[in-house]
Amino acid sequence: MKWRMRFRIHTVILLLISTLISVAGAQPRDYSREATQILASTDTRGGLIVHLGCGDGELTAALRINDRCLVHGLDTDPGVIAKARRHIQKLDLYGPVSVETLDGRDLPYADNLVNLLVAEDLGRVPRKECLRVLAPNGVLYIKSGSKWDKTVKQWPDSIDEWTHHLHDAGGNAVANDLVAGPPQHLQWTAGPLWARSHGWTPSVSAMVSAGGRLFYICDETLTCVDGAVPSKWFVVARDAFSGVLLWKRPIPRWGSEEFSGTPDTGEGVASVGRFTMPGNIGKRLVAVDETVYVTLGPIAPVTALEMKNEYMPAQPTLTKSSVPMDV
Repeated sequence: MKWRMRFRIHTVILLLISTLISVAGAQPRDYSREATQILASTDTRGGLIVHLGCGDGELTAALRINDRCLVHGLDTDPGVIAKARRHIQKLDLYGPVSVETLDGRDLPYADNLVNLLVAEDLGRVPRKECLRVLAPNGVLYIKSGSKWDKTVKQWPDSIDEWTHHLHDAGGNAVANDLVAGPPQHLQWTAGPLWARSHGWTPSVSAMVSAGGRLFYICDETLTCVDGAVPSKWFVVARDAFSGVLLWKRPIPRWGSEEFSGTPDTGEGVASVGRFTMPGNIGKRLVAVDETVYVTLGPIAPVTALEMKNEYMPAQPTLTKSSVPMDV
């Protein structure tokens, strides 16, 4: 009897020690670090991120690693979605991060919209459906065991770029695109939703696209105010497929009054008068891959802007300029 008692005591002690070691060795899941690793591994620097099977929403919220990211979580369990929503609201992130109940096998997105789709388990959603919603160069990132499988959606030959005012450096305003055509659905919208009055400088001066990004020069002044309120001009970069804002940089001097009287370069009539912009104003914006070249003023030098810092707030980095200048 004594040896049985001693055996039981030793067994209990061993179990207690094993439990204590397990508790001591268990580390809380570092969602912030995990999100950083996911974005770094997929080379995602902004855009629409979808977390399929979002669970309690902790990783979903962490995926908004900076203000270039718009995150949408999906799960089939309404109770889990409610819990995730409370967590995101507690972090004061609801809006840039949101969650929704997934009903069925179809994802609630237009074709070619999502920049990154993360899933530890696809559930009933077919892989083909995931690839449908991915934008060109978008990434499908699925966990398989202890590892992640990465699939990049290739850029199709049928989608062209528009890098210059008249398509490309050749100046022939005809694209090689086979996808663009009569509108069939709304892909995305972004402000300002209304332009200034026709009595003022047009709100958009130039627009080009390259590397899956859209670059444009835009006046973001309220449309309801008159000319007594100064314009607010920016060069803006958005993801071309999801419309998510990647960065924008103010242009201190722009518009008809700033360009009025600037010398003729030989490519058109010089700007004269309050409501006149040079006919070649669109040539002041050129994009190559992820870099946009622009003159930040009527007589400013050419400046190259590029988004380099992956995990910093949405501000472009000045990479080079034709002359030194403060930024």
